[in-house]
Amino acid sequence: MVEGKQFYLYQSFLFGLMISLVKVLSLDHFPQLQYIKPSQNLLEQKAAVELLIHRILPGRESEFRIRINSSLGKLDRDSFRLRTLHSGELEITGSSGVAASLGLGVYLKEYGSCQVAWSDSQLNLSSPLPQVSDVLVRSANDRFHYYSNVCTFGYTYVWWSWKRWQREIDWMALNGVNMPLAFVGQEAITQKVFKLLGPFSPWFRMGNLVKWGGPLSQQFIRQQVKLQHRILSSMRAYGMTPVLPSFSGHVPAGLAQLYPKANITKLSLWSHFTSKYSGTYYLSPTDPLYNRIVELFIQKYTEEFGN
Repeated sequence: MVEGKQFYLYQSFLFGLMISLVKVLSLDHFPQLQYIKPSQNLLEQKAAVELLIHRILPGRESEFRIRINSSLGKLDRDSFRLRTLHSGELEITGSSGVAASLGLGVYLKEYGSCQVAWSDSQLNLSSPLPQVSDVLVRSANDRFHYYSNVCTFGYTYVWWSWKRWQREIDWMALNGVNMPLAFVGQEAITQKVFKLLGPFSPWFRMGNLVKWGGPLSQQFIRQQVKLQHRILSSMRAYGMTPVLPSFSGHVPAGLAQLYPKANITKLSLWSHFTSKYSGTYYLSPTDPLYNRIVELFIQKYTEEFGN
């Protein structure tokens, strides 16, 4: 076990490199991504969009016609079509639930002068509905539209109830997000995994600190699991592909004692925190124990939340 005084700089470099690669590489470099498909069928995605309209425009549902046609537009690109029917109703066709929701969002902004924002909404949509003079068809430039980051789950999302989460997921759909980060509830999975291996102690997801306040109550952890089930169910209903957590390499100090031959690095103190709160441990991805923990984490996660 060695001291990792340059580890944080190295980790930041790798993260930056990863983001750069994601921006320039295409599906040709990752053919396995071609197999990523929505878990919900087209009727379920259609129902999700209809419920979205009910939530944000109650009483106006009958003025919209939602259709899901997976062959619409460019291959592997979310696409939507807007047209006003002779009846005055608006027909929204999307290649997925997300695409149809994006079409609704575009219509509300560009034709209805409305807005659904993080903090509030302006949905004074005129009656009868504003007409789309010509059929409008648009396709996304990219296949995946990723949203959120790990820090937000600690600074903001941790305080949210299901009501606020539902609003956020609706906002994602209206803005075409089809690959949202979904990190809620992972503490329960981490507990299960490390209890199988021996030690367990609380630490932060990014490995900066060993502890701060806490520990998290079991009631909170159970509540987060229930919340994650609702979050994932709502995301999947739209046809989104949630990005789920896995084992990142950060381990409790007790693991180094139980597995003394494992390639575990004690990291340097973070910021101005003392050794009471910082100096966490990191298991090298090249160590066989790393793969074992990854397998256990994925097994326990899919047992609880699906894949």
